Amino acid sequence: MITYIFFFFCIWLCLISSFRPQRELRFFAFFLIVLLAAFFVGLRGDVGVDDLGYLKYFRETGSIDQVLFGSEGYWNIPRAYEPGFYYLMSVFKLFSEDFLVFKLFLAISTLGLVAYSYTRMTELYLIAFAMFLSLLLLAIAMHQIRNGLAMSLGLLAISFLIERRWVVFYCLVIFAFSIHFSALILLVCPIVLSNRFNNLGVFICIFGALVFKFLGGFTALLELVLGNGINNILLAKISGKFNDPDYYGSSIVFGLGFVKAFLIVSLCMYLRWKRVLTDKMQLLFKCYALGFCCFIALSDIGIFAVRAFRYFLIFEPVLIAYILSKFKPTLFVYIVTALYFLLYVYKDRHLLSDHPYSFGLL
Repeated sequence: MITYIFFFFCIWLCLISSFRPQRELRFFAFFLIVLLAAFFVGLRGDVGVDDLGYLKYFRETGSIDQVLFGSEGYWNIPRAYEPGFYYLMSVFKLFSEDFLVFKLFLAISTLGLVAYSYTRMTELYLIAFAMFLSLLLLAIAMHQIRNGLAMSLGLLAISFLIERRWVVFYCLVIFAFSIHFSALILLVCPIVLSNRFNNLGVFICIFGALVFKFLGGFTALLELVLGNGINNILLAKISGKFNDPDYYGSSIVFGLGFVKAFLIVSLCMYLRWKRVLTDKMQLLFKCYALGFCCFIALSDIGIFAVRAFRYFLIFEPVLIAYILSKFKPTLFVYIVTALYFLLYVYKDRHLLSDHPYSFGLL
């Protein structure tokens, strides 16, 4: 219950602050809300699904001096996570051996990167962050912390991509990939800079992804690659998830996420046709549509499709905030945001019931 109350309080603060005329006041309120959320998330107890696993990894990891000059290297023994996260833990251990402090560091880093990226993308960053709290805070900041850090780096990378700052984009994608291998999906994003990727191109890609999915294209491709004996960390991870019934499930395509994403893509196509979308929003929309296509095409391994799509889902609040800005009544914005919050509270209720919040300092 405390998590619901906290979410509602932060979202309420975001909404009432977003309609203040003073720019400095809005930014200060945003800073306080992000800081409050980071401390709430970072100082939790063993709430996350993977917390105990990361606690074990953190205790087994030596500090960076032991890694560089001893026998603690990443490649010396098999690891269950990527090298970037290993070296991040080893560097952090120079400053603190406390896992709770490390979780606080990750929470501040993840939410700080999300907040900074939103301010780069839109003036409606408070409304966008309110929706982010409903949409992804539970999943990426309190449960899948490594994936969450990679996603926030990916979000920042996309904010530089739409400014055509290629070097920064690729450096951030490589860094995110070293934290979590799923960030590799971001390499498809430069396609959106092509003028040929218009509304017709988006429609063709979605239709093609649906055909590819129903013909079992990804399943056949994966089995072909794995059957040829190609063996590396990426394919090993995908193969393990592909053979796990908890990860496998094509029915994910027709779930709630598909319907919502289809509506957002349709609305953005309409606004683009009406020449209402700004250049920046057009590029974000095309990135989102491209991610939606990847979500459909990869859906034969359900959880991998979800994790891949989250790199695009993380800026969905920016698109929704922009769409809402085209509706003048403030009450409408409040109602839609409240419904968005209730929708995801219902959707993620199992995360809260299975892993109730506890305060780590106690």
